[in-house]
Amino acid sequence: MDSALVSAQRRVSQLIRAHEQHAQFQYDVVVVARVDVLFTSSIPDGIYAEVAAHAVDKKETIVTPNWATFGGANDRFALATRGAALMYLERLDRAAAYCSSHQRLHSESFTLWQIRQMNATVHKQRNIRLRRVRGNGWPQPSRVQSPGGGKQMRAAPYENV
Repeated sequence: MDSALVSAQRRVSQLIRAHEQHAQFQYDVVVVARVDVLFTSSIPDGIYAEVAAHAVDKKETIVTPNWATFGGANDRFALATRGAALMYLERLDRAAAYCSSHQRLHSESFTLWQIRQMNATVHKQRNIRLRRVRGNGWPQPSRVQSPGGGKQMRAAPYENV
């Protein structure tokens, strides 16, 4: 586990809590995005409103893209209620617990496991558009499932799935 990543995510969680304490309020909804993503469209308003409604009802909820799940939950982006977002940011602290019952740490499976551990509801949305950006600054070409599943095909550059 990359200790810099664990430390950075934990620090973001601490900053949220410290700012809330200083400003004497709590966020209802928090957006968590990896630093290596490029948004290719805005987040639809309806998604934010849906999560905000769950926050009012005190139901921990996470919205993630429905693509690049690889059998789990997309680990690149989440729009979540406050409590779910903080646990999402702190999830790497629980990697050892996950690995004790699984053969290896698979990021997307681990992300879904963590969402289930916090008894949150996950909503996978198709209309969240972002691309992973490589270290050289170029967006990664999309990969799409072939009809019928199985084989992955490379999509045209800059096309989001």
